[in-house]
Amino acid sequence: MNYPIYSQRDPKWSNFPLGANEAASSSSLGAYGCAVTAIAQKLSIMGFLSTPVLVQTSLKVNRAYGGRTANLVMWGRVSDAFPQLTYNGRADFPNVPLPPNVMKMIRDRLALGNPVIAYVDASQHERGLQQHFVLIEAELESGFVILNPWNGKRESLRAYGKTDEISICGCVWLDPSYDKRQAA
Repeated sequence: MNYPIYSQRDPKWSNFPLGANEAASSSSLGAYGCAVTAIAQKLSIMGFLSTPVLVQTSLKVNRAYGGRTANLVMWGRVSDAFPQLTYNGRADFPNVPLPPNVMKMIRDRLALGNPVIAYVDASQHERGLQQHFVLIEAELESGFVILNPWNGKRESLRAYGKTDEISICGCVWLDPSYDKRQAA
């Protein structure tokens, strides 16, 4: 595990504008850049030099932002910015425990060295889903280990729920689309 762990709140980029032009005046990587930071982290693990700023810039150029606020990652367009990633859909279960077949899909990817971008409820005690993206890096006997973009730390997923199945609200299947020999 010889790669940096990124925090969206790193002073090097926390004030960098996030999203498309219309969002960039009110959104920053530090405040809302968890998805971008998770993508940068995944690319770095795969052997491609990346940072949240590089990911933000490439997503913007490739028009991979949408939503009412123009700062939401359009996951199906990530491959336009990063051809080394293939979007294979997503699994969304924000109000129920993750089903066994989805847990198996996560474990299968981890077994191949393919970390998984997942989202959790960052504030379970607030009404509604406070969506926060993390990168599931590994599984130990105690549960999944994540790289948390909020604090730049490797930690247990269970900070977000009693079990991994409850903690995960959904996953984005961004899988490698390259031969590992192509990585730096």
